[in-house]
Amino acid sequence: MPPSTFVCALHHYLMVAHTAGECFGVATNQLPDLRQSSMNAWHSLCVRGGLRACWWRGIQLLLLTVLSNTLCHAEEIVLAAEVRAFTPECSRAIPLRRGKLDLWLVLPLLGILLAFIFVP
Repeated sequence: MPPSTFVCALHHYLMVAHTAGECFGVATNQLPDLRQSSMNAWHSLCVRGGLRACWWRGIQLLLLTVLSNTLCHAEEIVLAAEVRAFTPECSRAIPLRRGKLDLWLVLPLLGILLAFIFVP
């Protein structure tokens, strides 16, 4: 019996992005595309009147659209790396250092995530 699609996708995401360097490289590579995708979604939201009555819902849908487009693009990049026979196990591991400003960055991001989840 073949495994479900969800289990295959979960295994794929857990096994591919092992190195922080690869993740940082993919994120840096995505910035211009993320900016263009965000601008397109914002203009589409404004043209269709998504900020009139329920503006908070429009902002939530905008963030959801940008996030899903980013994840789809990241998946395409990872699949392209796999096709080129890139394996994270063969790359050198570079240890990450904690900086002084890491906590000041994580706390606002955590607050935004909680607000996005719990605000209707």
